[in-house]
Amino acid sequence: MLSLHTAAIGEEMGRNMLTIDTDPQGTLTMWKKRSQEASLPGPMVEMMPSRQLLEELPELRRKHDCIVVDTPPLATIELFRIIKDADYALVPITPGGFELDALQSLLAIVPLDRTRIILNRATSSNATTTTRRALNKLSLPVSVVRDYAAFRSVSLYGGTVLSKFSTGNAALDIRRLGRELWS
Repeated sequence: MLSLHTAAIGEEMGRNMLTIDTDPQGTLTMWKKRSQEASLPGPMVEMMPSRQLLEELPELRRKHDCIVVDTPPLATIELFRIIKDADYALVPITPGGFELDALQSLLAIVPLDRTRIILNRATSSNATTTTRRALNKLSLPVSVVRDYAAFRSVSLYGGTVLSKFSTGNAALDIRRLGRELWS
């Protein structure tokens, strides 16, 4: 859902956005179907295998200001190529030790000068505080998106927190993320 809301805030800020769902689970594609059935607004989402994306990326870049790619959580050769070709890599991490361990191997391959860490689903827990301290030591930009029920609601019913809960805390977090990315 983070990629979806990143695209949604980009659109709200006036950018021509495209969201590509390369994850075989098709989570964003299923969200798109629910949103369309409910006639709810949201960013453009296309399902596309990673290999096809790599082939079509030059043309897609000509048509859109920004392309958000939702990738599977697995490290694949195609994922490495997508990251290498990206203008910027947003790396979501949830609070916890295993996630920090996995992040270390990913940071070995992403271009650090074009990377931002997103501490996603952050709570007031000790795990979030400890994870945030560890991330601060990396000398990379870190954004925080807290855990709100509104995110789960839009995943079930469609729309985005910007359209359904526009004045709520989840929408405020996404708007702050947009300012951090594009201001």
